[in-house]
Amino acid sequence: MAETLSLPGFVNAHSHAFQRALRGRTEGGDFWAWRESMLALAEGLSPEQVRLGYVQVYRELVAAGYTAVGEFHYLGLPEAHAAVEAAAEAGIELVLLLAAYGRGGLERFRQESPADYLSQLEEVRASGVRVGLAPHSVRACPRDWLEEIGRYAAAERLPLHVHADEQPREIGRSSCSQRPAASGRIRPSSTPQTRMRASSTCWRRRTRACVSA
Repeated sequence: MAETLSLPGFVNAHSHAFQRALRGRTEGGDFWAWRESMLALAEGLSPEQVRLGYVQVYRELVAAGYTAVGEFHYLGLPEAHAAVEAAAEAGIELVLLLAAYGRGGLERFRQESPADYLSQLEEVRASGVRVGLAPHSVRACPRDWLEEIGRYAAAERLPLHVHADEQPREIGRSSCSQRPAASGRIRPSSTPQTRMRASSTCWRRRTRACVSA
C-alpha cells in the first residue's frame, strides 16, 4: 500500500456564498457597477434559496479541500439560520460572521441599532454555531456602532471581522469624524484583546496609512 500524507484542510476566511450566482454576469465594470448587480441579486433571495445555494458553494469548497469557512453574512437573520443549515448539510465547519449594517445598502441588510445587531448575533450563537462580529464597513457603520461592537467582541472574546477601507470612494465618503482608518476606530485602546481580521483593504496614499490583515 502506498504511503499517504495527511494535510490540514484549507480555510476560507471570508465567504459571500450567495455571490456564486454572479459568476460570469458582471465582467467589464468597476466595483460600484458590480455592487449594483450584487444588490439586485441579494434583494430577492429567500431563506430556502440561500440554503440551496450555500449548500452548492460549501460542497464545492469541501471538494477542493476546504474544511472550514467564515461566512460574512448580511442577508438577514432567517437567512443566517439557512446558512447554518447549509453548512451542516455540506459537512463543513462554519463561523457565521454576522454583518452589522447601520446605514446604506438594502433594508434587509440593516439593523435598527447596535443593540438590535447584538441581539441577532446572540440568537444565532444560541443555536450552537460559532460566530464572529462583522461590522460591514465604515460606509455601513457609524463610529458609535464600531466602538460598541469592538467592545463587545473584546468582552466576549469573539473574532472581529471587517471590510476596512474597502474602496477609495468609500474613504472619501467618510466624514472627518470617521477617520482615521477603520481598524483604528473599531479596535480602540480599550479593547486590546480583540481578535480582528481586516479584509478588502486598500492603501490610503494621502495619509500614508495602511490597514493590514
